[in-house]
Amino acid sequence: MQEFFQKLVSDSQEAYRAALHAVGQGEDAAYPAGNAQQDPDRPRKVTLVLSDMGLPRIPGVGRAVHSSVMIDLIEYEFAGNGIRRSNGPKSHDRFGGKPEFIEMGYTSKGGRHLMAKLGNTFPAGTYDLLRKNCNTFSDCALFYLVGQRMQDEHRALEKLGNTLNKYTNIVSSIFSGYQPNPKADNFQTMGVIDHIQKRRQAQMKDDAALRF
Repeated sequence: MQEFFQKLVSDSQEAYRAALHAVGQGEDAAYPAGNAQQDPDRPRKVTLVLSDMGLPRIPGVGRAVHSSVMIDLIEYEFAGNGIRRSNGPKSHDRFGGKPEFIEMGYTSKGGRHLMAKLGNTFPAGTYDLLRKNCNTFSDCALFYLVGQRMQDEHRALEKLGNTLNKYTNIVSSIFSGYQPNPKADNFQTMGVIDHIQKRRQAQMKDDAALRF
């Protein structure tokens, strides 16, 4: 693994800089989040949108992707300035290639529910390319909306983040200029997932009690 990382250093750095701009950590950050949508409760289609970030595929880890979640036609993504909302998958315009759309099911929750649940967990200034990024947000958002997780193969950057202490020098070489964001130090995806699950179970108990 270490030899592979070292071999990729030269051709990864340019792709990394482009990706850094695209996810809102460079000068081209765009599509700031507005207020969450205020639709009444009704079934809404949930779609996971993926774009290849242009980084070399890492054996045993996977490919680095940018992801966002769409509720009907409204996109939600996490970047440097927090959760951002736009009409359609605009965040993927910043990447080359055609986005992949994966239908995840339907939810009764709207954007206002999503923002209320995850807005404080993913505030502006807490983004970290490897440890708290668009994919960790999409993973949590999908679990909240439809009870599903992102497939492991789409979370290559987070796998690197989990081994950051072991491969610090290698990661720093590939992702030139990357510095861990101290505001993401205490973030754990599973902590958010577990919290959502506990709240869901508590709500189910409350609903069951009301029927008796």
